[in-house]
Amino acid sequence: MDIEFDYTNVREEVIGSEHGINVDFEFKKYADKIVEILNYINLERNVEGSKYQFLNFCDDGKSVAEVLEYSDMVRGKFDHLWMLCAAGPTVGIRAIVDALLMPYRNSLDSNARNGYPTFDIIDNVDPEEINGLASIRNMKKSLFLTISKNGVSPVTMSSFMLAKRRLEYEIGENYRMHMVTCAGAEASILRQLSQQEGYKFFDIPYNMAGRYSIFSQCGILPLALLGINVEEFLMGAKDAIETMLSTDLSRNEAAKISVLQHALSMDKGKNVSVIMPYSSRLKSVSKWCSRVMADALCQTKDRDGNDVNVSYIPYTAYGCTDQDTLLQMFHQGKNNKLINFFKIKNFTTDNIMPNFFGNTPIGYLRGKSLSDLMDAELNATKMTLINHQRPNITMTIPEITPYYMGYFVSMYIVSMLIQALLLNLDPFAHPDREMLYDYLYAQMGQVGYEATYQEMQDALNRHKFTSASASAFMP
Repeated sequence: MDIEFDYTNVREEVIGSEHGINVDFEFKKYADKIVEILNYINLERNVEGSKYQFLNFCDDGKSVAEVLEYSDMVRGKFDHLWMLCAAGPTVGIRAIVDALLMPYRNSLDSNARNGYPTFDIIDNVDPEEINGLASIRNMKKSLFLTISKNGVSPVTMSSFMLAKRRLEYEIGENYRMHMVTCAGAEASILRQLSQQEGYKFFDIPYNMAGRYSIFSQCGILPLALLGINVEEFLMGAKDAIETMLSTDLSRNEAAKISVLQHALSMDKGKNVSVIMPYSSRLKSVSKWCSRVMADALCQTKDRDGNDVNVSYIPYTAYGCTDQDTLLQMFHQGKNNKLINFFKIKNFTTDNIMPNFFGNTPIGYLRGKSLSDLMDAELNATKMTLINHQRPNITMTIPEITPYYMGYFVSMYIVSMLIQALLLNLDPFAHPDREMLYDYLYAQMGQVGYEATYQEMQDALNRHKFTSASASAFMP
């Protein structure tokens, strides 16, 4: 079974020509350009130092073997796995873990988890969150995985420092066995500290973009430590990459998705992309999809330095939770949205409603399954949108397995690469991120940022508003 892609509800025959498109025409219109882009990606992925090289990770048997060897070595030694990481790698790892591990797994005992650890991600600096978690986790049974390419992320490294102090206090010199890191090139501070302190560490390629780092050692390491079949995940990813980078467009769902979203945005003004999974296990996947889209498709300059001010706005919603609250916005608000539904064909568990309340208005539910109801909720939402001429597409995953999750995320990544290049954008660009960190370092007292700190103070003083500013409202 393949992932099914249903784009019926973007056709002008279904929702009208004002908001729908001639799908066959658009596919023919962009076919040559798509082939050109695919040839470019295939060429770049084999160029040493290219950022597209992550697409080859599935064939890196040595790197995968190193991860599996370590995960086998530490299996059963730890009850808790902490991942200390900034948002870039976090979203992809969280997406795969949340999809493949059962909800509320952390509440189960070790036997019910088959001896694998609980999993917690620290990607923020909220002291109450960190201290609250630390109060319920046994440090002596904890493994800390720290991921930072350059080792200077204040979010990640502050948590790393706190973890080191806590482990040293409770365990002593042997605390090093409770630390594993993923770090970048030799210049990475985290890599240098790992070597000095004697932590086990894995490489992060210097040209790796965080949002695609699920295809690296730092991406698959937490999966392996949690008992997820990494080899099956990478097999699905490899199959998808080979299919989605093929110039046989008849089988290339990533190319089709790219063309439809591009045409709807450019020609019909649908620049808001609502990502709405009908499965709790796909909630984090939708957040990752939003992050990948925002990073790849929201830029002010194209690859030639021209002003473009491209802005695809990703928005997440969850079915059926958000139907009553957000559906009104989708079908009554401005018609500038493409709704992307994700659904699961076969759930791993299900429930049949009992034979209760037959003579009441809820008697119709008797004998129906929760998955039946979920499908009905989705179909009702789609019909409501169709009636209001709102374009929507549906991607159906046969079942939640490592193979299909590897396939899905690879398909989505390739579709974002194609869309970025259709717009002549650099899908790996991070414009103005350095500015954010400059202001952050200045506030925290980093040497060399004194002038930036003074700039901030001067700006704040110039634009400072107080309650006195409200005097205009006084009689």
